[in-house]
Amino acid sequence: MKMLLEPFTRAELEKLDSATIRVFERTGIRVLEPEASRLLVDAGAKYDKKTSIAKIPEKVVRECVKGAPRKFVLHSRDEKKSIAFGEGKVHFGTIGTAVQAERLDGVVGPATLKDAEDFFRLSDALPFIDHTGWACWPRDTPDFLAPLQEIFFGFKHSTKTLDGWNWGRAGAEQSLDLASIVAGGRDELVERPLLLGFANP
Repeated sequence: MKMLLEPFTRAELEKLDSATIRVFERTGIRVLEPEASRLLVDAGAKYDKKTSIAKIPEKVVRECVKGAPRKFVLHSRDEKKSIAFGEGKVHFGTIGTAVQAERLDGVVGPATLKDAEDFFRLSDALPFIDHTGWACWPRDTPDFLAPLQEIFFGFKHSTKTLDGWNWGRAGAEQSLDLASIVAGGRDELVERPLLLGFANP
């Protein structure tokens, strides 16, 4: 049996699309990375340096979306657990970057490196979880190290697909460096992508 998940009607999708375009064009989004703002301006966006707000015309948004692949495979260390996007399948993953964790004794407190490690082990063992996201954001390590710890724990404790870090060029490069070690080099990583980037503007 094939399960098809369609939470929105065609009319609702068009309404969401229209509202999204309005936000990009009229409200804009904050873009803090200088190179990203320059690329947006080169593509036709307007950028306010004082507020760091980029207003992106519909034409630019549509061109960017058109350039994205319709299908791709996100690989894992265990090739049987790689997942294909764009083929109409539903994939389940863990929640992302909760700053608190409830432990087995019922105590709730700031998430720790140990919590992050335990969540990777748990999600790897759960048969209906396809993708291991960063279930929590460890508060007992500096923020600049947390993404690297998450990726390290993901590769160490999970055979499923993983999230990378793409907040700024330096963090993205470090994510790619870690994944390249696992893949056997940058060229191998390009051929077999091991990390999924995500952004919440």
